[in-house]
Amino acid sequence: MNVSFITSKRPCIACGSAGFARFYTNKYVAELISGPSLVFDQSLECCYECGLVRQEENKTYSAKNLSAYYKGIARTPVKPGAIAKNDKRSINARKRLDFIRKQKNKGTLLEIGFGDGVFLNEAAKHFTCTGLDPSKGYKYVNDYLASKGIKVYNTALENFDAKNKYDVVCCFLVLEHIQNPLAFLKQLKKHVKPGGLLVLEVPDIDRYKHFNSETMLTHEHVYHYTIKTLSHLLTVMDMKLVSYSNKNISYGFSLLAAFANGRPKSKTTLSGGFETLQVFEGFMDMRDSYRAKMQVALSDIVTKAQQRGQKLAVYGTGFLFKFAQEKCGLKTNDVDYLFDDTPEKAGTALDGKKILPLAEIAALNPGVVIVFSEMFFNLMKNNIEKHLPAGAADIVNIHQKSQE
Repeated sequence: MNVSFITSKRPCIACGSAGFARFYTNKYVAELISGPSLVFDQSLECCYECGLVRQEENKTYSAKNLSAYYKGIARTPVKPGAIAKNDKRSINARKRLDFIRKQKNKGTLLEIGFGDGVFLNEAAKHFTCTGLDPSKGYKYVNDYLASKGIKVYNTALENFDAKNKYDVVCCFLVLEHIQNPLAFLKQLKKHVKPGGLLVLEVPDIDRYKHFNSETMLTHEHVYHYTIKTLSHLLTVMDMKLVSYSNKNISYGFSLLAAFANGRPKSKTTLSGGFETLQVFEGFMDMRDSYRAKMQVALSDIVTKAQQRGQKLAVYGTGFLFKFAQEKCGLKTNDVDYLFDDTPEKAGTALDGKKILPLAEIAALNPGVVIVFSEMFFNLMKNNIEKHLPAGAADIVNIHQKSQE
């Protein structure tokens, strides 16, 4: 890992230091559903005083570019009332709710950035719930939540009525995307009742090595946290850590933390940049191993399919598939069929090859299907088996193969 030390004109938002260590650069090309692709020049730097990691400010990370990106990317829709109890999204929602209920068991709850609405659907069994999301999203999510008595607002946080106070204000896997975390957190704090809780979930640097994937370095994350740096950031706003966990949270890469108003009795003990850089170095070594294993596995799968005269298909054309193309040598021409359930993708073309809805897989009957997903393999495997007879195709979990 190459590290260069710089003095930044932009002090650390947590500790005020200007000393940073730059340790990761990458150019990411984001393909949008409509309009031209966007290029993001990633450059991660670590505060050498407190260990907070951020994306360097540059013109590719302008508000205009980020807004165009989030409006232009495709996301697989999820119907909150239709997913199974063993779906990871349902399981994650219950884990989050269990964490909250250990601190507060009833009252009013506001979720910022409710997305697919799965958490609010669970939380409404115990709390009087409100959801806020600046995107209009999928209308059926709003309609479903409203049918459950959940108030839904499609507006920006800064425009939301600050007179509304809640026993619990929660925000899951959003803060890492925010360019100005302090301003965002101050807005969240305005909605917390006296004696209430602010509950945050963020990817946890200390868990990255357990997830073992390039996804942790996604260009979307403009800040990277540990519980120490997150807690220190909240002390700037006179909020203290009440409880936290990073064990078996969400997909295995994040932490959940609950904060209340008030200064902590003791100052947060910071580890500093050196320790954080050591964690990243270990993670990147594992990432390189993951990349090499995927390259070997994909080459073997393609070769054997060709030798056996089998048709080869891909299911899932998102981040992991793009990673396989750019870093692991997989060519679109190596694959006979591309499948994806995202409505905006079906019917479009990738390198001249049409992306098909999964419902067409039965007629094409591929002998091998590579599933590109880090978190939803079992769900996607079940989807395939709804269309193909048992044993008709070898269904490959490429993420798992790359970790073995």
